[in-house]
Amino acid sequence: MKKIFLLALAGICGGGFATAQSNNEEKRVWFTDREYSTTGVTNDGIAVMYETWNSPYNIWNPRTGEIKEIGGVGPGNNVGGVGRFNDEAKTVSAVMRSEDIEVSTAWSKTAVEAAQGYTVHTISRCPENNDLLLAIATTEDNRKSLMFQSMNNGQTWKGDFCTIVPDPNVPGSTIDGWESGLVCMDWLASYMPVAGGHNGAFYISQTQGMQFNKADPHPAGNTDEVATYWDIEFLPETIDGYISKYGVIGLELTDGTGTVWYTEDGTDSFHEASGVKGVPMSIAHAGSRYLLVTDNGLIQKSEDYGKTWTKVYEIVTVSPCTDDDKPLFTAIKFADDKHGIALAKGSVYVSLDGGENWVPVTVAAGTENVTWNDIAFDKNKATIAGTESNVYESLDMGETWSKVPAADDNTDYHAILEDERAINLGGENGMFFNRAYSGNVAGYTAAVYNMESGEWTPMPSTGYLAGEVASGAADISGDGFTIVGGAYNYEYFNDNSSMRYDAVAWINGEITILDNMFAALPGGSRSAKACKTSYDGSVIVGWQDHHGPWHGSVWRKNDKGVYEQSLMIADPSLTEDDVDMSDTPEGRLDMNSKLLGQCNAVSSDGKIIGGRGGTNYAVWGPWIWSEEKGLVLLDDTEYSDYMVYDMTNDGSFIVGQAGSGGSSFIWTEDTGFMEANMYVNTILGIDMQGYSICGIYDLSPNGRYITGWCMKGLSKYAYVLDLKGEKGLERDIAQTKAAVYPNPASDELHIDMPFDGLATEMTLYNMQGQAVLQAVTTENSNVMNVGSLPEGIYLLDVNANGSRKSFKLTIRH
Repeated sequence: MKKIFLLALAGICGGGFATAQSNNEEKRVWFTDREYSTTGVTNDGIAVMYETWNSPYNIWNPRTGEIKEIGGVGPGNNVGGVGRFNDEAKTVSAVMRSEDIEVSTAWSKTAVEAAQGYTVHTISRCPENNDLLLAIATTEDNRKSLMFQSMNNGQTWKGDFCTIVPDPNVPGSTIDGWESGLVCMDWLASYMPVAGGHNGAFYISQTQGMQFNKADPHPAGNTDEVATYWDIEFLPETIDGYISKYGVIGLELTDGTGTVWYTEDGTDSFHEASGVKGVPMSIAHAGSRYLLVTDNGLIQKSEDYGKTWTKVYEIVTVSPCTDDDKPLFTAIKFADDKHGIALAKGSVYVSLDGGENWVPVTVAAGTENVTWNDIAFDKNKATIAGTESNVYESLDMGETWSKVPAADDNTDYHAILEDERAINLGGENGMFFNRAYSGNVAGYTAAVYNMESGEWTPMPSTGYLAGEVASGAADISGDGFTIVGGAYNYEYFNDNSSMRYDAVAWINGEITILDNMFAALPGGSRSAKACKTSYDGSVIVGWQDHHGPWHGSVWRKNDKGVYEQSLMIADPSLTEDDVDMSDTPEGRLDMNSKLLGQCNAVSSDGKIIGGRGGTNYAVWGPWIWSEEKGLVLLDDTEYSDYMVYDMTNDGSFIVGQAGSGGSSFIWTEDTGFMEANMYVNTILGIDMQGYSICGIYDLSPNGRYITGWCMKGLSKYAYVLDLKGEKGLERDIAQTKAAVYPNPASDELHIDMPFDGLATEMTLYNMQGQAVLQAVTTENSNVMNVGSLPEGIYLLDVNANGSRKSFKLTIRH
């Protein structure tokens, strides 16, 4: 009944490999000869690793020194996941780059909690980073503003990224947020957004919006007091290839008159234009020609980079207009040097000749009272947004219009931006709306690699991405059928709903979103992640966010095959009903005092769970938990930040590290908690040759090998370390400490030995002492078929040259 362990490394002994180290059978530890990080190790000591952030994965045979690149993408730069083998080393779960990730084409809504009472006026795209968007929102009284940033083309937004630098010319000056309401933005260069608004507010950034400095664009000798900078427009022509040479600002002075200031040297100096009639509300360009619209119904042009302006169109009314219904132009934009659109209340005006002539066009019946606020172009399509949730698009540059299904029925839209990938809208109370146009995009996704075929297969997504990341794989079940990790997801619960990271399991290639008990907190969506899984995928462990700390979470499959979530509580006498999980200061303190930290390890049979403690949790240091023994602290030293990363199936040997590494530990029932290098040196007697173990990422299923990263000098290397050795009685004793799982077993019982080539007898006895199954194996991975045996309790005897150990098992069909 033995199962031969087929490593099947697709030519691992062939050509095309980089050499890491030469063969040496006496060795107990191996190191790469350049900087790598290993993330998984097999029962034969074969490792999967990557060299640098986002570099391809490699398979490393430390005994021969051969390294083979298999592809995929290592972690780093917001790409998560780690490479892991299933128990038989037939597959590797990790992350890959895919050109065909399915995404949702439904509207998603993001409401930024801090922006209640603010209206989004502008959404602007960085010229050389299509995914980077900046947006401005302002209060109704025009006294305060917020600036938002999106790194994923508007799918998610954050508003706490930007700082404003105090004026160095004013001693002791400080700035607490924007000093006034902002309404406009344009890009002087790919890293230099310029923003302006009410009360003479004008700012320039040289860090793509991370920091802004106050600026003063007044022409030399001009002392006019500015009420509002309404719009800014730079031309593509640059100085030295990166800063726009020509630019204009449309502004309103405190006396109610309007004017234009222009620059011909990239904002080093400004000059006042002539011929402007009215207050410029919006400015655009068609080629090198500037055009603007005013609050008194004029469209004007400039053929000399903003110096002089002449009228090209005026809205004619039958009777005098009141302040409420005057023919106020709101926006003007051009798709190219010919096609342009101007907007007003209830009206749209189209130009097909670069702004020389304009024709009024009716959008649709019933839109007479709609104020159209903004325009977006994408190739031959124009889209306009306005009040009363109105969005219309035109495929013929404004001649005819069709209604776009509303993202929200109760919002006035003030800003719009789109490209061939997605449309973004901004509205009242900090509301952002996003809808993808294409059902498939390029990005990073969880995937599985077949060791035999050499092919990667991407896992399905939720339909949402953050940046270019859809999902990440953190572990694969021993049987290879379940991959666990996380995926970006969105679900509307309330006005504070936003993108979140959900724990997921891919079972036989199908995605399952695991429960997230705090996804709908009033303060905004909370994330969760699956980190490890048992052999058959029935028990998944990870973390659940509530208010910052990642609390330990477990998802167990019930009798109906549905995963149920529970949090890890330190005191076994308590249940979740005894924990105040409200989003209040009292609830947060109660959760921190009673709950354990992130779970990052689970035994093959799912009975033992390991994780971390810390300052925000009920205990310090690493711990394991089981129904049989309850909570066991491996190191309760105050301020200990260690976390369990892996363990043998019986929990007698446990490895882990502090945070993301730097210090690691090994715990056994005999030695207790020991620093990893001390254990290796004093207990195993292994010379580390000047290397120091910093991280332990994985323990082979048979408990023989550990792998991770180490340091020598200032350089970082990967290692594989043999815990058992290969000689004499010690080897025989170690052989009997097999990993036996699952327990209970239904069809197959797996028995993983540390060594192959060592004849070992396996005998299964029933409770009457009768041998019901027996086999002799020389393989380190074996399977007994127990599907035909009656349910009940059995004993498995493992015998290696007279050294024996028994395992109590349950068979349940």
